[in-house]
Amino acid sequence: SDEDGLADGAEIDAGADPLDPDTDDDGLGDAEEVELGTNPAAADTDSDGIDDNIELELGLDPLDPDIDDDGVLDGADNCPIAANPNQEDSDGNGIGDVCDEIIADGCDKCGTAQASGGMWMTLLAIIGLTFVSRRRRR
Repeated sequence: SDEDGLADGAEIDAGADPLDPDTDDDGLGDAEEVELGTNPAAADTDSDGIDDNIELELGLDPLDPDIDDDGVLDGADNCPIAANPNQEDSDGNGIGDVCDEIIADGCDKCGTAQASGGMWMTLLAIIGLTFVSRRRRR
């Protein structure tokens, strides 16, 4: 009914609204979300505090709530791309010591983070999104 390329029955089965091409208003169409395996009725499928479309734009897995597997969900993690289970932040800048080290060392010590050309933009975007996400919750 909403001409999003997904049959009404498939949308209903996925929990989506067959009259709305983007049920969760996250910028990803319902059909695209079903194809990606994310929940078209939830903007944050993995409940990590970061919207699915943002995670996809950053090349992250919207089905993995803890990218670095340190036990802290990405939306609350002060360095979500590198493990830092204690969330240490010696300088109090809101960026975990592990990420401070990554930035200072030019990614020589990325740990679990993948060093790539887009890694810097990903890191800065995630840190920025984490701050935005925290401010929205307050």
